[in-house]
Amino acid sequence: MADNEKNFKIDVRITQDEMSAYIIIISKEEEVALNVEDVLNALKEKGVIYGIDISAVERAVKERIFNTEVQVAKGKEPVPGKNGDVKFYFDLKREFKPKISEDGRVDFHDLGYITNVLKGQLLAEKIPPTRGIPGYTVKGRIIPAKDGKEPKLFPGKNVIFSEDRNKLFSLIDGSPVFHDGKLSVNPVFEIKGDIGPKTGNIDFLGSLKIYGNVLTGYRVKAQGDIEIEGYVEGAQIHSEGRVLIKGGVKGGGKGIIKALSDVTIKFIENGYIETKGNIYITDSAMHSVLIAGGRIEITGKKGLLVGGRISAYEGIVARIIGSPFATITEIEVGVNPFLNIRLQEAINKIKNTEYELAKVERAILLFEAMKDSGKISQENYSALEKLYKTRDSLKQGLSDIDEEKKILEEEVKKVSSARIVTKETVYPGVCIKIGNGILRVKDNMERVVFYNKEGSILIEKYI
Repeated sequence: MADNEKNFKIDVRITQDEMSAYIIIISKEEEVALNVEDVLNALKEKGVIYGIDISAVERAVKERIFNTEVQVAKGKEPVPGKNGDVKFYFDLKREFKPKISEDGRVDFHDLGYITNVLKGQLLAEKIPPTRGIPGYTVKGRIIPAKDGKEPKLFPGKNVIFSEDRNKLFSLIDGSPVFHDGKLSVNPVFEIKGDIGPKTGNIDFLGSLKIYGNVLTGYRVKAQGDIEIEGYVEGAQIHSEGRVLIKGGVKGGGKGIIKALSDVTIKFIENGYIETKGNIYITDSAMHSVLIAGGRIEITGKKGLLVGGRISAYEGIVARIIGSPFATITEIEVGVNPFLNIRLQEAINKIKNTEYELAKVERAILLFEAMKDSGKISQENYSALEKLYKTRDSLKQGLSDIDEEKKILEEEVKKVSSARIVTKETVYPGVCIKIGNGILRVKDNMERVVFYNKEGSILIEKYI
């Protein structure tokens, strides 16, 4: 408060977060000996030294704004830094969809499914994060800002950092694979025939090209892409990259395809496909389970989807869904099938971290009691210092995981703009679920699009 004359006084109010300061000039008279300096002195007495709006002060004095609160200072919010990114020097997100002509014929030639890089080739480069810009309260207290996070980019097999650890180069000719921040280059191995009794199961560290079929009961696993010229029977295919099966899948209830990226096949019968990418089928999918973190497209002359359970986060496109015999076909879009798994993992991490943090806190209390009583040894003092660092690390980790959990919870609640597109007919027996909306098809419907609006499934014509 400043009290320069008997006929006025200046009250200063600072918000609890110290981000705003207000004045009230209290006076019952119009003629007062008040100037800007009086207000500035009142602010200074209350510790307001940052973000003062001189024009607001001058206006309050000049216009004699009495007995009314006026904002005269504002703090500065911190600006978080931008997260770093990764620039790739090969086509990381190229979609490997076969060409389909107007008459529905599929061309798998020149698909370039396995991406090749050369020894010594620059593969990727880190774009560094920016530092955060600190903020200030009206009392001049610094508000720390979070710096941007470093991008996740680590060398995997057959990849090396540059001297400044910002660029990655290939050590061999091969096929690049990027997963969870790690970039590797795998060799490409060709098998001129079937996977069966003559070869046994295949587990390869690179990419595979198989010129025959994969027979029932056998397993093919690769850290890179898998390209199969023939059929897959009741076999297991596991890829940490993409999968291309030109002949299709005759699963017999045993055929399983799992990949981290796109799966492209001609057809699937009584099989299972799970991928975090997209699924492209160029003929038909019958009585199978298809799970995609991206979208599912069933095209070609038939473009038939009938029977089984199908889930795709970004949407489904097919010519025909279901059959005239009312075959039960369950379809779900709009909810990422992998998010719930990640959310549960985050919840488990939080529980484990909280448990470890509680143990560390108890140990700190014990050592601090020894320290306060003067009975702590040098060894225990060093242990206490390490515990402080461990506690800080666990708290930071807990904060990061909790932030990730909140983001995942919001994502799980969201219903994407995913749609189910039927280019020709959808038959009774088809059950459609989009987010929290469910629709059971009871009559034949021609050329329609299904989508969710405010919890209800609506239908429009496909054009």
